[in-house]
Amino acid sequence: MEDKKSLTLKGLTLPNFAFLLVSIGMVFVSIYLTQHYFETFYPEGIAKNLSLCNLSDFWGCDKATRSPLGNIFGVPTSLFGLLIGVIGMVVTFAKNEAFEK
Repeated sequence: MEDKKSLTLKGLTLPNFAFLLVSIGMVFVSIYLTQHYFETFYPEGIAKNLSLCNLSDFWGCDKATRSPLGNIFGVPTSLFGLLIGVIGMVVTFAKNEAFEK
């Protein structure tokens, strides 16, 4: 039987583990940025929005959130990152050659 090279059929190797960690990180960052998007456009209280990524008036999440690339037809771009991160986690554990293709 021929040994086929594959992304997931070899088990959880170091590259697959690194890919899994990047996917998990992408999910967490995307969740944070999606929450920041909704807090920016739909504030719930009068308290100032304190964000971890607002370093100054020039560098920060607020400028990126309010930019034209911050959403696509009202959908935050961070949701696309969340979707890609979840797909990456699923693919890491998919040990099926047909699914992998």
